[in-house]
Amino acid sequence: MALTNLETIMADMNKRGKMNRLYVPTHLRDGLANWIYKGRPVGSYLTAILEGDLFEAGRRGDELSIDGMGSTVRWLLCFAPMNCYGSKEQVKAWRESGGYVGRNGGASHG
Repeated sequence: MALTNLETIMADMNKRGKMNRLYVPTHLRDGLANWIYKGRPVGSYLTAILEGDLFEAGRRGDELSIDGMGSTVRWLLCFAPMNCYGSKEQVKAWRESGGYVGRNGGASHG
């Protein structure tokens, strides 16, 4: 079975250790990858992180998510497209555009 583009991206990120090295909690990784690749909505904790509202993220996150909050933010700063996070407006625009696929005119395979 061929890998979808999203699976390829996730495999590449994990192979190079990007998500592991900076400790993005494992239960957030697929959602974060889907967000970046396709602009798919994420839960309230990741939404708050993406919008830059760390106080709200602290209220919404589970213990593992909160423990990895700093690393998740660093991962976004180092590896995610700059316009997929930062404010409510940027998050809304990314979601409405369909993420990386929508902004780059690519067809989704997964």
